[in-house]
Amino acid sequence: MSAPAPTVTTTEKLKGKFKVFDVASFTFKQIEVNDIEFVAPATTEEAFARLGNDSKAVLTLLTDALRARAINSARPSAPSKAAVLDFIKGWRNAEPFRSMVTASKGEAEWKPQYNAQTDAILAKIKADVPALVEYIKTLPSGGDEDDE
Repeated sequence: MSAPAPTVTTTEKLKGKFKVFDVASFTFKQIEVNDIEFVAPATTEEAFARLGNDSKAVLTLLTDALRARAINSARPSAPSKAAVLDFIKGWRNAEPFRSMVTASKGEAEWKPQYNAQTDAILAKIKADVPALVEYIKTLPSGGDEDDE
């Protein structure tokens, strides 16, 4: 069950974000932890040992990885929602689009206003700026999608 060992053991610095309930302030907070050190295992035996030599744990992790790979392999090559939303961000502060969103983020009215603003920006680009339409077609696909 051993794969060839890499010639160099890689160490990564990871970041983690955690949503927690702060009992001191009695509010929910997001805490970011930086500089989490992760050393990749050099062999499959080492990885297996880190999981307590538990074949069920290994099978669960491999199944999750294979499931993610299957989903990722089916991802369309179209520009991602996140890339398009990032691209049109500057348009949100220009009129007439700026006045379309009057609610603050988190209010019930905000999301429908934001979506209508997005639709209006994209319609304007599609109707009046063919060069940007072509550019949008080249935006990256994939990655995690944001709801906003």
